[in-house]
Amino acid sequence: MFSKLDIPSGSVICGVISNGFTRSNEVIEYCERTGYIPALIKNESGDAELDTTIRLAQKCFVDDLSNLREDIFKVCLPYLPIDDDYLPIGSSRLHVIKYEQGNYFKKHYDESYNVGESVAEMTVIVYLNDDFEG
Repeated sequence: MFSKLDIPSGSVICGVISNGFTRSNEVIEYCERTGYIPALIKNESGDAELDTTIRLAQKCFVDDLSNLREDIFKVCLPYLPIDDDYLPIGSSRLHVIKYEQGNYFKKHYDESYNVGESVAEMTVIVYLNDDFEG
């Protein structure tokens, strides 16, 4: 685990919170039941496209697991450089990406995006399993 940091806006932060999320099996089972589609990327025009020179993986959208997004946020909040009254913005849809042996996502940068009058500037990655190499 790491402690809350004073990070200037626009900076990059990366850290690991071990054993904080307890709903991994529920999410995996949901996605296996619902199914996966090819994971797309956004091109320079902002359109989603399949480009396997950059990314090869499968994606499942999670919209309806009770309070899942909020549960993830509660685990992360104590370690994020934001006020305790901060409310997450953006889509409540979570994107679960499944990487199998030989899959990849090459070096890239996540961009901020507008959500109404606010700007989403944070990406949170939750690893649902730890029995992998690489």
